[in-house]
Amino acid sequence: MAEVRSVHSLKEAEDLLDHLVSGGAEGIVMMDPDWFWKDTKSRKPELAKWKKIPTADLLCVEEFEGEGNAQGFLGSIRLRDSLGRYVNVGSGLARDIPFPSRGYVGNVVEISYEHINPNGTYIQPRVEGLRLDKPIEDID
Repeated sequence: MAEVRSVHSLKEAEDLLDHLVSGGAEGIVMMDPDWFWKDTKSRKPELAKWKKIPTADLLCVEEFEGEGNAQGFLGSIRLRDSLGRYVNVGSGLARDIPFPSRGYVGNVVEISYEHINPNGTYIQPRVEGLRLDKPIEDID
């Protein structure tokens, strides 16, 4: 059974989230105190999951063409961080970018991700956008 705590403001919820995440939790699930269990197999709109999602700014080193219906369009990009780790990311890219795009390679790209596992792999990376304001020397 999960622990139940009441919060009465956004600040209290943020403080609780920070405390639990610092202790290794993934996030919190919030619900209306008047909510009651409904016997259903669908997701519950009365519940909200709140997680801290880290981001990183990485250097794009390569683009890959999409496959199948995405042929002729950008399918994914290969990014490198300051420690020399590589990650291929396709999630979050618009599906109508012609390949080659000539817009990503050599530029900094912001990604969000769940976590970095012990062997250095970014888990569930997603492109958030180009960081044309950030110099390559400042990548994470």
